[in-house]
Amino acid sequence: MKKSLLAGCIALATAGAQAELSPMSEFELHNVTGQAGIDIELDVGIEIGEIRYTDTAEVVGGVSDGDGGSLRISNIKIGGIDDRSTLLGFPTEDNGPNLDDLIFKVDIDSNGDLVIDGVPVGSIRPVDIKITTGPIETLHADGETTGVRLIDSLSMYGGALGLKMTVMGSDNDIRFRTQIGFDDIDIDMSTGFGIKIEDAFLAGSNHDGDPSFFTDSIADISVLMYKNDDEGITFDFTQPTKNGQNVFDLGIGSLVVGNGLDSNTGQEQNIGAFFVDNLDITGVAINVSGHQ
Repeated sequence: MKKSLLAGCIALATAGAQAELSPMSEFELHNVTGQAGIDIELDVGIEIGEIRYTDTAEVVGGVSDGDGGSLRISNIKIGGIDDRSTLLGFPTEDNGPNLDDLIFKVDIDSNGDLVIDGVPVGSIRPVDIKITTGPIETLHADGETTGVRLIDSLSMYGGALGLKMTVMGSDNDIRFRTQIGFDDIDIDMSTGFGIKIEDAFLAGSNHDGDPSFFTDSIADISVLMYKNDDEGITFDFTQPTKNGQNVFDLGIGSLVVGNGLDSNTGQEQNIGAFFVDNLDITGVAINVSGHQ
């Protein structure tokens, strides 16, 4: 089947899942109309039981293409960091259970471009974010039998300093920029691969494993998304709009390999920590299109 816009659809569906719309009756209309644009302030805690993509089977000339399986992500939760008193490696008293203190300013400029700008409310400080999931796995065509358990569980703790999306009226290209960092990422892949990644982080290029300020823990990422000539979508990281964008630091605090304990020590088989300094993706463009 044609799946040329798969990546775009997933991105849009995810963005839609992360916004909880309140009924209009909860707003005072004079705060919305008659202004230069609209402001939308978020205070949400989101729980999604399941997101499923099914690769629909096709039969051509009486022969099936063998597709029909699914990819399922279970027990997705998106909110604030209510279970710790740090944010991006520094103490804080502002964490809460919801994704809040983030305001979206929506405007349409003179060129017809739609501009959505997300910034923290009040003082310039990161908004705390926690994302967790249950199993991520493939399913047989019956929709129930597990194929491959890719991930047993995922948790990501971090903060966002802002995001901006511009939909250009001239060609419908989308420019997306986010300033975000994760100071604790844990990925359990024990069932399928016998691997655990613990205490990983994604940060700005000045992090260097020992940040001095919270801004050192923020990665500035910019991507241009557009339809390419092959009826697919291109995610283009080669056109940063500011110095330092699309260059960041990565680290893994602990990488455990093997589903059992070391027979000699009785401990988990930890093979150590890793750090990548100044990973530069400004030469990367990813084309995504479907196949027959």
